[in-house]
Amino acid sequence: MPNMAQAKDIESYEDYRMYCSPAAYQYGIQSSDCDRYKDIYENQLQEELEQRQIRRRNTKQEENDANQGNPIKGYIGGSLGVFFPDSDVLNTGLGVSLYGGAKFNKYFATDIEIDLLGGGTISSDIAYGVFAAFINPKFILPFTDKENSASAYLSPGIGISTLGVGDGDITVTDDTRLTWQAKAGISAPVSKRLSIFGQIRYTSQFEENTVDFFGTEIGLNFEF
Repeated sequence: MPNMAQAKDIESYEDYRMYCSPAAYQYGIQSSDCDRYKDIYENQLQEELEQRQIRRRNTKQEENDANQGNPIKGYIGGSLGVFFPDSDVLNTGLGVSLYGGAKFNKYFATDIEIDLLGGGTISSDIAYGVFAAFINPKFILPFTDKENSASAYLSPGIGISTLGVGDGDITVTDDTRLTWQAKAGISAPVSKRLSIFGQIRYTSQFEENTVDFFGTEIGLNFEF
């Protein structure tokens, strides 16, 4: 027969945990001091058991999160800005953008964007308007390790744009041309899903005799 531990007097919490446990009673090695020290050590033992259960639950949750990986999140948003054309004929214009995309992790996303902007010209009765559509990868640099962190970002894009100039009755429209753009900005969370951002943008068509635009914008982004 294997040697069994012998009951002993309770001198510490460790003694109480060993010689007053259910296992100690099962094997008949409980201490005769258990009842006397129950009020002193029972709460401490119960807290220790609860902490073990919490740690096990947290470990299980972390394992589940690791198994799930980083789920892809959708987002939509829009911006309003002031644009400065690289032209002696076109004046400063106002523009809006709408976009929707997918965020693959906290460092990378991509979206499709529609832009509209317009303004006046040196002729008081003639105005211009621009329509553009882009596909934009987005590279994100979070400022902290928190999931909902303020961040900086850089977003180049490729797409098409059309510039129209006219007086409302007659419009002369350039051919639709391949266009590139680059955006950089800072985003700050307002809530778990909503954030605000400020950015600068530079847009240029590839062909010669085109108009480039530099813009400053503010906007809202909503993450699903």
